Amino acid sequence: MLPSGTGSSSRTDGHTLLSIDVPQDGFPAAHHLGTSRAVVRAVASGTSSVADLLRGSNEALAAGGVDGMDQLVQMGVLVVDPDGLEWGCAGKVPGGIIRRDGSFEQLGAKGPPLGMMGDVQYNSQRFRWARAPPP
Repeated sequence: MLPSGTGSSSRTDGHTLLSIDVPQDGFPAAHHLGTSRAVVRAVASGTSSVADLLRGSNEALAAGGVDGMDQLVQMGVLVVDPDGLEWGCAGKVPGGIIRRDGSFEQLGAKGPPLGMMGDVQYNSQRFRWARAPPP
């Protein structure tokens, strides 16, 4: 079984959901998961951008990696606020939106797993809530 973790944190203007997975053997995956969560929390305290959170976490994890060991982290970040949501991911973390009409839209904004290599630019995708027309 592979360790993974899901966490959330509340903010005054919304809610942030994280899904973190450490998909490897060798180096104790549970230890790497805990280290990764600590890195993400430290980086998150200095940014409100999903892309910057992924980029900063990747730089820290890549710098601390051990040569010859796969120490990769897959992470999806979903920030929900009153205006809509923002999504970004590193690795193979699926995400999607099921709309009121039943249509499905897969979320993009994907990048390589965290810790794979430094100097990677990550993107995020922003969606606005649909507002009902006034009566």
